[in-house]
Amino acid sequence: PATLREAIVSFEPMSHRLQTLAEIDGVTYVDDSKSTTPASVVAALKTFDRPIVLIAGGRSKGTSFSPVLDEIARRGARGVVAIGETAPEILGGIQGVTAYAAASMEEAVDRARELAQSGDVVLLSPGCASFDMFASAEARGDRFADAVTALRAPAGA
Repeated sequence: PATLREAIVSFEPMSHRLQTLAEIDGVTYVDDSKSTTPASVVAALKTFDRPIVLIAGGRSKGTSFSPVLDEIARRGARGVVAIGETAPEILGGIQGVTAYAAASMEEAVDRARELAQSGDVVLLSPGCASFDMFASAEARGDRFADAVTALRAPAGA
């Protein structure tokens, strides 16, 4: 039991798989950049029992985003920030939730920060391939991490 407890306490998730990056002003930032299907976004959304601002989008893999839109409608969300080629599809299907498009990851994180309130989760869970904006899912997650780190920097730094 003690060994199991130690393993659980010291467990580190895989990079870019529901990886908590930071808590800033009471908002938790989570990188799930390796989420490249709508089903994985739905699973990620179900992981949290707090309000979520979702950053999603990229290059479609030809699967419908409607399961994600249905889950957002079912659970409610604080907001959605859509990126990449699928942004118009995502924004077109959102109802009853504040939603924006962002042209870059930095803009997406800034928009998410504006929407989020203390106690919320900002979740990057794209549900799409990264290749419209990034070389890989890892590069997308790294850019998200850099943008989150920049939120901590003093203005003008």
